[in-house]
Amino acid sequence: MARKYGLLTEQDELRQVFTVPTGRVLLSLVCSVPAVLLGLVLVAAAVAWVVYPGALLVLVPTAVPMLLGVVSGLYGRLEKSWGFTLSEVPTGVRSRAGLFNERSSTIPTGRVQALEVTRPALWRFFGGHRVVVTTAGKGGVEAAEGLGSLVLPVGTAEQVREILALLLPLPDDPEPLVTEGLDGVGDTGRFTTSPRRARWFDPLTWRRTGFAMDDSSLVLRRGRLSRHASVVPHHKTQSAALSQGPLERRLRLTSFAVHVTAGSVTTSVDHLDVDRAREAQWRQSELARAARERVGGHRGNAGAVTSDARGSDVAADIPRADGPIPPRP
Repeated sequence: MARKYGLLTEQDELRQVFTVPTGRVLLSLVCSVPAVLLGLVLVAAAVAWVVYPGALLVLVPTAVPMLLGVVSGLYGRLEKSWGFTLSEVPTGVRSRAGLFNERSSTIPTGRVQALEVTRPALWRFFGGHRVVVTTAGKGGVEAAEGLGSLVLPVGTAEQVREILALLLPLPDDPEPLVTEGLDGVGDTGRFTTSPRRARWFDPLTWRRTGFAMDDSSLVLRRGRLSRHASVVPHHKTQSAALSQGPLERRLRLTSFAVHVTAGSVTTSVDHLDVDRAREAQWRQSELARAARERVGGHRGNAGAVTSDARGSDVAADIPRADGPIPPRP
């Protein structure tokens, strides 16, 4: 009733979505790469002290700056994760967290330009996920004093689904594509991935690097050990571009990127087949134009695309995104 009669402010909470348990926060820090490196350094120092105590006179001055950097990074993550609570507010969501200094950040739903879900290798045994967003108009002092782009420091797949529903309320739910992007390998389902010749650049990750799209969003995936899936709503896309280096040109590979407001989310993938990437740019342009028309966007420049690495413009009329892009004969 308060919302109906306009009595709520931007800071009034409608409901608490979730709170990250302290045990999960501590587990995520223990299973992070900095913590593992810190443990290895301490073990090596202990072994060196037992074998040859004089070695510590050389190792300690060298290792202390690195240890301070690692400890500082871990503390920063702990400060932004401790007691992390996500709540729904009239304009979007609000996050709060802090061990000694509580921080808060409000993210309006309409300003979210892109969202990225990460599943680090060491978090897989307990199903941990991390979510960050790129938000228009958030940066500088506001980002530094608040929680920045973080909307889930460590959480479950169910919490990822809740965040997608709150921050990206699109006609086509992106959650199936995100799950496929985190789990799949190769040209499975709706994903188009790098060709086999890309293994010269990405010997471990070429079968994971790829993209998929439906009528509402584009999903980009990358990473073999730490897996990432980025979601870009079509109507937030500013442009799509291809780029090539000399070695990529020789192997007929190219990088594909969609441009949104600069932020924490990576919105590009590397070493795709040239023909498939060109058709992806082509299709993304048309889907972005259609999406902007649906939300009442700018019709005049919605179909603008950038030139590929060889200077040719890509244009076509592709009405739907129905699956992986087939290779040209």
